[in-house]
Amino acid sequence: MATSAVIVIALAAALAGSLLLLARALVPRAALERNVSRLEALNQISHVLLTERNRRGVLRLVAETAARFLEADVGYVALLAADGEQLVLEAATGPLEPLEGAVLPRDTTTSGWVVAHAQPLLLNDPAADPRRLRSPLERLPLRRAAALPLMVRGACIGAVGADNPRDGRALGERDLELLGTLADHTSLVLESIRAVGELADRERRAGLLNVVNSRIRQSLDLQTTLDAAVRELGAALGASRCFVRLRRGNDLLPPASEWHVPEVPAIAARADFTQPVQVAAVRERRTIALADARADARVTATGPDAEHALGLLVTPIVLRGEAIGVAGFHQVGTERHWRPEEIGLAQEVAAELAVAVSNARLYRSTEETSRELAVKIGELERANRMKAQFLANMSHELRTPLNSVIGFSEMLLIGALGELSAPQRDALETVARNGRHLLGLVNDVLDLSKVDAGRMDLHLMQTDVRSLIGDVITGMESLIRTRGHRITVELGDAALLVHADEMRVRQVLFNLLSNAVKFTPAGGSVTVHAGQRRANLPAPGGVNRRLERDAVWVSVTDSGIGIAKQDLPRLFTEFSQVDASFSRRFEGTGLGLALSKRFVEMHGGSIGVESTLGHGSTFWIELPIEGPQPSAAVA
Repeated sequence: MATSAVIVIALAAALAGSLLLLARALVPRAALERNVSRLEALNQISHVLLTERNRRGVLRLVAETAARFLEADVGYVALLAADGEQLVLEAATGPLEPLEGAVLPRDTTTSGWVVAHAQPLLLNDPAADPRRLRSPLERLPLRRAAALPLMVRGACIGAVGADNPRDGRALGERDLELLGTLADHTSLVLESIRAVGELADRERRAGLLNVVNSRIRQSLDLQTTLDAAVRELGAALGASRCFVRLRRGNDLLPPASEWHVPEVPAIAARADFTQPVQVAAVRERRTIALADARADARVTATGPDAEHALGLLVTPIVLRGEAIGVAGFHQVGTERHWRPEEIGLAQEVAAELAVAVSNARLYRSTEETSRELAVKIGELERANRMKAQFLANMSHELRTPLNSVIGFSEMLLIGALGELSAPQRDALETVARNGRHLLGLVNDVLDLSKVDAGRMDLHLMQTDVRSLIGDVITGMESLIRTRGHRITVELGDAALLVHADEMRVRQVLFNLLSNAVKFTPAGGSVTVHAGQRRANLPAPGGVNRRLERDAVWVSVTDSGIGIAKQDLPRLFTEFSQVDASFSRRFEGTGLGLALSKRFVEMHGGSIGVESTLGHGSTFWIELPIEGPQPSAAVA
């Protein structure tokens, strides 16, 4: 019996030990299970937070999770309002749920303290705490509390917390760690929702702006443009009235265009007491948004619109730094707090309206200029016809008798009607010489008119510039001998063949050499150089475009009177000479160089001059060996 008792006692002791070991094992196992449950819940809420885009739903889930993590009666999320002053209870569980949307005191609540200090809060004995923090709900005692700030880009935007654990246990650092993880996730999600919302607002705003702009740009008529703008923009912002007023001097004109909903009369039908605000927007070149314009100190609220609240948004239309008018919006009968995106849209459309007004004015000015230009073109065409008629008459009425005068003079000079005395011969030579000079002038004028009219064709052929230079010098031999000039010709050994109009090239060489001989005092020198080289010549059809080509160049250098630097630009202008006295002394007409320039450019070449007053001049030409390219062959 005693042995049995000992066995029973031993078994009881063993069982007690086993139970003690089991109890000790169950405690960490329960904590472990609680931690695993919390991690699973955190993983679940992380997934939901990263995929959910409904702000209210997210905040509700965060409040429920805070209460679940701390096994508390109350979980909550409080956020600062847009003004940064008021703290609003956005979501709550348990007894605080009826207070959702309420403004919380910032000096007596746990969330208010956390937001004010941007620091975590752990409170296990509120009665002994000198801060005397309490629950927002007067009838709900605060026994224990934990809360953490919600931080976004270094700024505190609110708080998440939990009050009154259900088992009455003390809150510790582990609880703050759990809430901290939840707060970090919540901050990221709130920032993400805000960014996505802003992006969506920008997309809606861009789409609306595109619609408005497309309506604006469909017409260059100013009235059509303004009508489309106020209609689209007024409807898009949901305003009662949208209008555009343009500026004249310091005053605003009556609305150039207006849109309004059917139940609201037009501004033109009643006095607009908001006009002083519109003038201020123009003067200060800034947007003014008023929830109720009646409260603004600049206005005297009288008239039918002043009987009720009148929301006002007015933005200046600025063109090249000057306000030329305003775009305005009225919300009749109620206050309206204009959102930033609405103000931004109005400003962007106002900027487009400034461009539209500028384009419309430019279009109107262009139309007026076009009408004036059409009149001028008509006058020029008439003058051109008269010029053509004059040239035709001159060709017939002057060249025919001149040829007769020259012909009969030459007949008399060769003795066709008998011997002439010395005085008679001198007189006839003068008549023949002056007749040929006048005929040359007439021919130059006719050639110039043909070039201007595009009726001068080049008859291209293989042309030997070396031979032409010799022919021209031979033809001028008597003049050169009379003036006692020394002529030097340096043509080199290279072939001087070009594809060109031989008669026109001869005419150019004659003009350059005759000028050198005429404007060089007796006993002077004239040097002719020619050769072949690569040259940057004008490209056909291009403005200031050059093309490197093989070319034959000719230069004529004299020891004559030279040309002043300021006179060089006028040398190749029709009927222009550096000094009118030269034409009297040397029988110049001012057409030779102008014609030479035209002929050279028709060949695709270049012509130029280098000169110093009192030290002679060098005129040069460059002609492409292959001849003019197709677009340059006909002037």
